[in-house]
Amino acid sequence: MRWFRKKKDRSFGKQGATEENVQLQTYAPNLGLTPQEYLVPLTLAEFEADFDRRAAVFLEKTNPDANNGSYYDALILAVRQEALDALALQRADHVGAIMALIEKIWSGDRIKCDAKLAAHRAELDEVNRDLARLTRIYHAGTALEEEDEETYEKAD
Repeated sequence: MRWFRKKKDRSFGKQGATEENVQLQTYAPNLGLTPQEYLVPLTLAEFEADFDRRAAVFLEKTNPDANNGSYYDALILAVRQEALDALALQRADHVGAIMALIEKIWSGDRIKCDAKLAAHRAELDEVNRDLARLTRIYHAGTALEEEDEETYEKAD
């Protein structure tokens, strides 16, 4: 029963692990597509760091009873909501940065495709001119000569 054996912990935060620079493969090497980490909002970080001291001061100065025990619940909910709003703002910034990079890649691809399309259209025009010339040569001196001249004059 190998399936039920405990799997080894392969998390990234191992002791003794060293950070290495990783080469990210990107579609366009001149664009810097790099992942952005979310940062803990400053208000939440300050609240967490100073929580024990603030709670001790609150308990010393207010001498709370069972009726005002929910003071910190409201404070925690307010700080939590502010932190979630800050994370939503970071997410919007990250999505905007990703979309800007994708738009640059797309516009670069479009420029290349437009250039190829123009080259192919020019080549098609040249081939059509050559085909018309060769058809006139082929039909020269035959009954189709007059008919071909009218057809190709209209096409040009």
